[in-house]
Order: sequence, then C-alpha cells, then structure tokens
Amino acid sequence: MKDAVEQGYKLADQGDIVLLSPACSSFDWYSCFEERGDDFKNCVHMLQEGRHH
Repeated sequence: MKDAVEQGYKLADQGDIVLLSPACSSFDWYSCFEERGDDFKNCVHMLQEGRHH
C-alpha cells in the first residue's frame, strides 16, 4: 500500500485527486475492506507528514 500511495503521489499533478479503488480482493492481506481503507489513509497521512521515505 505504501508503494502504491507513493507512486500515486509521484504521478499526480497539483490539484489531482488520488483515491483507493481496488479492482479485486486483497487476497488475505487485510481482514476486511475497512482495514485496507485504514491502511490507505495511514499511508497518505504519513506522506503528508513527510515520513514517506
């Protein structure tokens, strides 16, 4: 997820919106869709705080 968020950040231009829109199940990486969404949000927050390295 961290890599996906960072790649979205790199490809986006200012003013673009990057959202999580999975095309398939997580194959047991997450217990439910809420957990996957929480991970996405946490990665975005870390990126905003400058902790994306």
